[in-house]
Amino acid sequence: MKDDLRDVRLRNRGLNRVLGDREASIMEVLWGREDVAVREIHKHIAEHEDIAYTTVMTITDRLWRKGLLRRRKEGNAYLYTPVATRESFMASCLERILTSFLPDMTETSLSRFVDNLANEKPGLLDDLERLVRERKANP
Repeated sequence: MKDDLRDVRLRNRGLNRVLGDREASIMEVLWGREDVAVREIHKHIAEHEDIAYTTVMTITDRLWRKGLLRRRKEGNAYLYTPVATRESFMASCLERILTSFLPDMTETSLSRFVDNLANEKPGLLDDLERLVRERKANP
């Protein structure tokens, strides 16, 4: 995956922090699938919003150029497959965000991270604790 995801929009939720609305919609259609034509992507998205086929084609090409999709030609059409799973993509985005913040991280910011984790996903606190123990045991 190329490093073309430069902008992080902190006010947005989910994928829309790193992808535009339509880019996120296309990726959601593609994750877990292989060799999907633009026509099929358009069909799925057009069920929920008014969008031109050419717009889907342009955005899908942009996602390919960003390195988020692989494509192969079959006849006159390109078939697209995500380079990474949704989970892997999100982990990669988080890694880049954290790497940029780590040099300035303090106990206060770490405390806020844990507080937010406790409020948003309390079950992940146990996972975090387990991972810290494992990392300390096997540096």
